[in-house]
Amino acid sequence: MKNSAEICSGKKDCGCSFCSNNKSRGSKLIIAIVVLALLALAGFAGYTYYQKGNTSAPGKQDDTKEIASLVKKIGRLIVLPTGEQPVLATVKDAASLKAQQPFFAGAENGDKLLIYTEARKAFLYSEKTGKLINVGPVMNDDSVPTAEPVTKTAPEAKKK
Repeated sequence: MKNSAEICSGKKDCGCSFCSNNKSRGSKLIIAIVVLALLALAGFAGYTYYQKGNTSAPGKQDDTKEIASLVKKIGRLIVLPTGEQPVLATVKDAASLKAQQPFFAGAENGDKLLIYTEARKAFLYSEKTGKLINVGPVMNDDSVPTAEPVTKTAPEAKKK
C-alpha cells in the first residue's frame, strides 16, 4: 500500500486509501438515492390512493341518500317502479331544456329528475313546491327526444 501522503496515480485498483474510500462512498450514495426515490414514490402512491378514496366515497354516499330521500317524497305522490335504482339528474338550465323538449315545460333550475331506465319512466319533481311537474316515458329511439338526464348531480357528468 502506498503512503497516504503520496499522490494517487489515478489507475484502477491503485491501492491508495483515497480511491478505495471513493468507491464505498459512491455505492453508499447510490443506495441512499435509490432508497429516497422509493420512499418518495411510495409516499406519492399513498397520497394519491388516499385522495381518490376521499373524493369518490362521500359523493356516492350523498347521491344514494339524496335518491332515497327523493324516492320517498315522490313515492307519496305517485306509485314508483320497483326493483331498480333510479338515476338522478338536476335541472341546471331550465330555459334550454324547455326549448329542446316539451317534457320540461314547467321545469325550473334545481328541479330533480328521477329516471327509471328499465321501467322506461321519468319523474320531474320540484323540491321547492313539493309537487311532481311531469311524468313521462323514456324512449331509446334516437329519432325521438328522450327524457334522459341532462345534468347529473355528480361533478364529472356532461350536459347533452
